[in-house]
Amino acid sequence: MVVIGDLPNEILEIIINFLPTYRDGTNFSLVCQRWENLVKSVRLKRMAAFKKALGEGNLCWNKWNSGHAVAAPSKKKRPLSGLLNVDSVNDSRFSTTICGDKMYVLREHPNLRNLNLCSFDLSQRIWEKIDLSITAQSVPGFKGDFTMVSFQDKLILFGGVRITKGQWLNQLHVYNIREKQCTSPAISSPWPPVMTQHTATVHGKQMVVFGGHHKTTHTQKNSSDVWTLNLDNFTWKFQKTSEMKPIPRYDHITKSISTRTIC
Repeated sequence: MVVIGDLPNEILEIIINFLPTYRDGTNFSLVCQRWENLVKSVRLKRMAAFKKALGEGNLCWNKWNSGHAVAAPSKKKRPLSGLLNVDSVNDSRFSTTICGDKMYVLREHPNLRNLNLCSFDLSQRIWEKIDLSITAQSVPGFKGDFTMVSFQDKLILFGGVRITKGQWLNQLHVYNIREKQCTSPAISSPWPPVMTQHTATVHGKQMVVFGGHHKTTHTQKNSSDVWTLNLDNFTWKFQKTSEMKPIPRYDHITKSISTRTIC
């Protein structure tokens, strides 16, 4: 009797390639060491093909209708540019990041004067609206120009501007996906200045914040400063860099490309 495990690796890779990358591919890899290696091989080949197509400008976009439009976020003022090749995308109106097999989209909600959080299951392709009103009282208010990244089972929101008052912020909020709770960690170390339109990237166990509009008591300027947040104990550190560094900037994108490099 022939079973699927008797098939050669080349045939199994073709089968795996038809599976969704996220949950199904992960479940497939749990069968045995051989299948785990096959899943890794398929993912590496997919990523290599994607980077090649990206470099050649040869990407094909398709519009997909989920059939669950009620829970989907409303139309954005700008498209989710670069969504597939960066860890998170930040826009003055929304921010999105991937955690596990779900994509989370956080955006301002002008009608509710609050933030609207939705998740998109990348395996089942279903939208779900997350009710932030059931969380702790530290739910962030109506704001824009913020960043959101994911770390383990948490979403971390930083900075931005309070739309109704034009108040710049350096607040830090952590949303625990599993416990469905939003908190503001108590941090005694020096904080970064209030800022907007910066970027935040998770690098190992640190969140690296770069650039943006910074505002202090006496100045308001574009910046090329780097701040890091230790995600284990939530302590901030101003990161010293070389004298040669990028010009001050805002509304840009950063990505971790290796264990030592962010670009």
